[in-house]
Amino acid sequence: MVRIVTFLGKAQYLKEAIEKNKITDVFIDRSYTIGEVYYAKGVNYHYMDTGIKPSENCEIETINRRIRIVKMVREIISKIDDNIFFIDSDVIIDDIENLLKIFENVTPSTPRSLSTLLAVLVTGPPKLVPVQIVSLGSTARPTPTEPVVKRSSVHRGEKAAVM
Repeated sequence: MVRIVTFLGKAQYLKEAIEKNKITDVFIDRSYTIGEVYYAKGVNYHYMDTGIKPSENCEIETINRRIRIVKMVREIISKIDDNIFFIDSDVIIDDIENLLKIFENVTPSTPRSLSTLLAVLVTGPPKLVPVQIVSLGSTARPTPTEPVVKRSSVHRGEKAAVM
């Protein structure tokens, strides 16, 4: 099974992300949640506290954001013993089914233990969405000639076109 996971921060696009991306799990940081959290039936909500409050200083907030992300990902990986498909809460993918088919064909090297992680994560200010496949517990790396999402046409809060 593949769990489609997002975490926040900012809840601005959460409703559309849950509906379009078929999110199964939402992780919410009690220390840093902006906006109202949208609740949907069938979605698992997990609350945690990274302990890192927002900062008015831009440089400090950039560092804090990265630390929050690492803490959230660490918590998610410790709680979910399954294949995890990370999608940032403000990234919308039009054809999630196609991506899931690609993901399900990945052969994990170590079953049911952080084996396969597909991440569609965006950090920093609005920019192109980087897509990378990382196989934990294995030295295998995907070939760069196998794009999953068009990098040139996706910005934060916009829809991703699956190839």
